[in-house]
Amino acid sequence: MAHANAVIDGMALSKLGREIRQVIWGEFTGMSPSSTDPWIVIRAIDSSFYEVTTQDEEVIAMIAARYKDVGIAAVPWS
Repeated sequence: MAHANAVIDGMALSKLGREIRQVIWGEFTGMSPSSTDPWIVIRAIDSSFYEVTTQDEEVIAMIAARYKDVGIAAVPWS
């Protein structure tokens, strides 16, 4: 899918995420149908670190509740 620059819906991405064990590197961009700006960007780095960029406070809270080592950085959007 990555080589084809595939576009998939969130349910399909979630299903794929549950089935994999390792992501060496990847960038996943979530888009809202009502906007041209990304709703969320998830970067997998070296299979051990994930960087999530979003303004969605609910998503941030869900991630912080699920994972032990979560740091909050400055929001890059103005």
